[in-house]
Amino acid sequence: MVERLAKTKEKQNRNISGTFFAYFSGQTVQAMKQLLEKEYYIPQEILNITDFV
Repeated sequence: MVERLAKTKEKQNRNISGTFFAYFSGQTVQAMKQLLEKEYYIPQEILNITDFV
């Protein structure tokens, strides 16, 4: 699935940290950070409740 994600554009915010990650488990945070480090972009519109369960 990751291969189908677009890369972030030059001016998109890639510096997400701190309070945002406090709402997720350590395993989920690690997975999200890996996606961010690889500069993948996930539009919030494609997420639904099953992505968070």
